Amino acid sequence: MIKAYQAGVHHAVATMGTSLSETHAKILSHYVDEVIICYDGDAPGREASFKTAKS
Repeated sequence: MIKAYQAGVHHAVATMGTSLSETHAKILSHYVDEVIICYDGDAPGREASFKTAKS
């Protein structure tokens, strides 16, 4: 999140690892219209990104 902030992204939320639940998504939907998921670029991170995006 530090690099994102330095790049101009001043509103961000970090999950613990790659755990983003339906409840988290519902809470976020009350505050924003768009969510950008950015996990690590390794295989587990890519898999979690696809899994989360399908939810």
